Amino acid sequence: NLQDLVKVKTNFNEDGFCTYQDAEHLCYKVLKNNTSKLDALAKRFPVVIVDECQDLSQNQLRTFHLLIEKGVKIFLIGDVNQSIYEFRRVDIVKINAFIKYHKLEQKLLTKNFRSNQKVVNVSIGIEMYNTGITPITIIGNEKERTDKSCILWEYMADEFSQLPQKFIDHIKLINSTIQKPESRIAINKSGILTLGST
Repeated sequence: NLQDLVKVKTNFNEDGFCTYQDAEHLCYKVLKNNTSKLDALAKRFPVVIVDECQDLSQNQLRTFHLLIEKGVKIFLIGDVNQSIYEFRRVDIVKINAFIKYHKLEQKLLTKNFRSNQKVVNVSIGIEMYNTGITPITIIGNEKERTDKSCILWEYMADEFSQLPQKFIDHIKLINSTIQKPESRIAINKSGILTLGST
């Protein structure tokens, strides 16, 4: 029941433990209840840039709301299709509501400075397959230095243990054609491994 929950939570806090939500809530309460601290923070950081904004929690949004009210300019950078911090109870609906409430202007990033067009096309295809959402058109900005700029290996569950050796063998093979400082390896959240030139 609620009384037991409050008792356990109280003991938890008194023993010096806290969760992410506890820490974020305490920060919010300190700023909400101490105008001088909020004013000092807003003066010290008049511009705040938040990367991976799709992972903002409710408490963080509430804190940013306080800062915006004090004149702080907030820039959110991220992709709502890539939210990963489920343990922090991230809610994309609340993030979108925050953006709408504060009338933040949306700017789309349509140029990928990390990859060439072939890698970008494969990534877009994977996103469409995994989410069913058609992404905006992205332009790869990197020069393609090899004929095969991206490799995708599909495997059965019982073949998973063979992938590390397969990868090692492939790296040995391409080392003769791509200089090591120019090679790039990336694994996305779905476990898809890509190779590209820098």
